[in-house]
Amino acid sequence: MKWNIQKRLLVLVLAAGILSFLTLSGLSFYGLLTVRNEMEEMGDDLSKAGANFTESLVTYQLKKTLEDLAKARAEFIDRETETIRSDVKILSRTMTQIASHPEDYKPVKLINPQFEPVYNTQTYLTYGPDVKRDGLTPELEYEIGIASNIRTSLTPLAGTFIDYKSSCYVGSKDGWFICSSVFPDNNGPLPFEESEFFDYDPRERPWYKAAIATNAPVFSDLYAHVNISKYQLIGCSAPYYDASG
Repeated sequence: MKWNIQKRLLVLVLAAGILSFLTLSGLSFYGLLTVRNEMEEMGDDLSKAGANFTESLVTYQLKKTLEDLAKARAEFIDRETETIRSDVKILSRTMTQIASHPEDYKPVKLINPQFEPVYNTQTYLTYGPDVKRDGLTPELEYEIGIASNIRTSLTPLAGTFIDYKSSCYVGSKDGWFICSSVFPDNNGPLPFEESEFFDYDPRERPWYKAAIATNAPVFSDLYAHVNISKYQLIGCSAPYYDASG
């Protein structure tokens, strides 16, 4: 019986040890499964959080880039418009000086596009509808010849805008028009319509009317080029005065 009791105790101890081991193993396995599941969930959460963060960062950077581009473009436009306004003021003062003191200048003959080709930045003259109707009087011819001295300002000024479709010009209350133009995509003679030689009237153009209305440097609304409709233009103009004001 003593052996049987010892045997039973041994069996009980072994059984208890095995049960404890099995229980511990079960708990450990359950714990491992729980930890793995939590790690997977945490990984998913981190992935989602990372994706959301990346998306937010990209959105922020894109928005910031667009804002910076818009700001840079606005600053560029402000600089350009201020430069143009300053150039127009200089032209206005120069033309006022010429018209107010004709005795200080000699008449100058400009290119007439009706008879000669005109190239980029060259200064040319059109007479306007008044000359077509009334003819070119000696007085008007002298006035135009004196005013043509403005070419020394128009030609170099047009050259500063060589990369843009642009024109620098003077229009008169008598209808004549002195101009220096740039067509960046044109290496040959500038294009003219027959009507421009005598029918073009600067007094009817938006930039002329805007300057007369404000009596100061002013930007006009967008308008179409007189003979090339694909060009949309905006003009900055200012009045000039002769000795009589």
